[in-house]
Formats: sequence, structure tokens, C-alpha cells
Amino acid sequence: MGATETPAAVRPGRKKKRNPFEGKGRARLARLISEAENSSDRAREIVNSVLHRTGRAHVIGVTGPPGCGKSTLIERLALQLRKEGSGGGKTVGIIAIDPSSASSGGAFMGNRVRMREASRDRGIFIRSMASRASPGGIPRAACDAIKIMDAAGADCIIIETVGAGQTQTDISRTVHTTVVVVQPESGDIIQAMKAGLMEIGDIIVVNKSDLAGADRTATSLRHMLETGHYGSWVPRVVKVTATSGKGVAELARSIEEHRRHLEASGELAQRERTMALNEVEKIIEEEMRKELARKMEKIKVQKDIESMVARKVSSHDVAKKLMMRAAGKCRKKR
Repeated sequence: MGATETPAAVRPGRKKKRNPFEGKGRARLARLISEAENSSDRAREIVNSVLHRTGRAHVIGVTGPPGCGKSTLIERLALQLRKEGSGGGKTVGIIAIDPSSASSGGAFMGNRVRMREASRDRGIFIRSMASRASPGGIPRAACDAIKIMDAAGADCIIIETVGAGQTQTDISRTVHTTVVVVQPESGDIIQAMKAGLMEIGDIIVVNKSDLAGADRTATSLRHMLETGHYGSWVPRVVKVTATSGKGVAELARSIEEHRRHLEASGELAQRERTMALNEVEKIIEEEMRKELARKMEKIKVQKDIESMVARKVSSHDVAKKLMMRAAGKCRKKR
């Protein structure tokens, strides 16, 4: 490919399209995100080319324990947002972080398959992305995809985490508004508390609220949050039944209310700083892992492994020795 290609919706001298996800814009957007995901060098070129048109989208993160209904909730939320705003509703980008395939490293793409109704809406763009063993569950490429969708003209961008539990607090450093999803009397609240999710949630959703115990769960959460130490924003608790759509409009209003709060209070600038630092850290982590992997390929480790198997040395000693070799600091004994 030649010079860096810029999405049509962000090319200088052209008016912003009402819907950046229609026609050739959709295919171009998918191609740019794929290129950014597959190459950090290409990602740098693309992000640099569209950076001047970013900073307008509201980025929303949705996290919670497995099985709480995140994908269905996100689909309903995206469809609700399509009804809001002027000029045909808001355009919505969705980045669904899937577990990585052990063999290929790619995404299983199960989330996109489940969002069938949303996938037919030309104002919604869905992208599945592999977590790729990212330490916090959100890969570097997701941050780049946010920039690309933002520059293309998406009004809202929703990120869905894998939902594996303890690592999911990273989402709060990637988005403006964090939505934590639990279900009634299932142990989700305890699990979320252990994982630190209740501390990062701007909005807590009790999904499947048609089940018994939903009112008790919501009441318990509100009491818990009222006694917590929060700033000017106390997390909202919203009851939703995503399968029927009940409560989704209220959730959308709470998200909009939080967006306005961030702007009015000045907290938006601090969140942007946190997001910026998070992006830099992810790029450095990825590049350091790649560099270490390249150096490890050149180091002979079989003798050290055999010594471990024979219980002559510990894994800690071998790891330290190999790291020193990789860094070029290990000297031969005289």
C-alpha cells in the first residue's frame, strides 16, 4: 500500500458525512482497523493521519462477569442510541474484545455473531478484536480502533471487555464512562467487588431485572454506593432487561448525564489524561514483549530447562539469567 489512507469522512476539504459507516466508508474503516491491529508501525501512520479529527466521540466501556448479558445489553444500547440525536440518530462503533484463539491468536468473534440486529443497522459498526494476552484485557489495537472510529465520525464508541473477572478494571483507563453489569442474586456483586469493578463503575446495571431478587439487588447496590467515598458523581444503579429492552432508554439517559457531568465538572480533561497515559503504556508494553521475544529466539535455553527439570535450579533463577542474556548483560564465567 502506498501513502497512508484516511477515511473519507475525515479527508480534508470534505464535509463530514451524516453516516460514516455507509457504502465504501464501512469497508475502508474495516481495512484501516485491520492494518492498525496487525502492525504497530502501520497503526502509528494511520493514527497520526487522523489525529486532528479525533476527540469528539463519547467512549463507553461495558464490563462485568461472564454470563451477565453484556453483548445483548450492548446491542440494545446501540440500537437505542441510533434513535437519539439529530440527523438520523447517533452513529455507534462497537469494539467487542473476544478471548484469543490459542492456535491463531485471533478473536473467536462470538460477540459479533450474537449482535445480529445491530449488525444490520448501517449506522452501527461492529468490530471483534482479540485480547491477545493483553495484561489488562484491552489490547493496544483497541485504543487505535477508537481513534480511527472517532476520526471517521462515530458519535459513540462502546467497548466490551472479555469479562474474565480480575483483570477488567483496565477498561476504566480506556473510556470516558464505565458501565458495570451484574445480574440479580448470582454472586456477581461479590465477584465484582473482589475484582475492583464496583470501584470503577460510573453506572451499575442490574441486568435480567425480570428475575426474582432484582429489586433487592438494586437496593443493596444503592445502599453500598451511598456509603462509599465518591466525588461529585455517585454511581447510578439502573435496572435493565436487555432481552426485552426494558430500562435501556434509562441507561442511555444515565450515560448522557455522566457525559455532561464530566464536561461541566472539568473531570473530562483528567479522564483524557488517564486515557492518553494508558495508550502510551500499552504501546510500550507491546513493543517490549516483541523485543524480548525476538531476543529469546536467539538464546539457547535447553540446558537451563533441563537443569530445572532435574531440580538443580529454580524457575526464578533461570528467568533472571535469561533476562540478563536477552539484555546483553550476562558475561561468561572465567
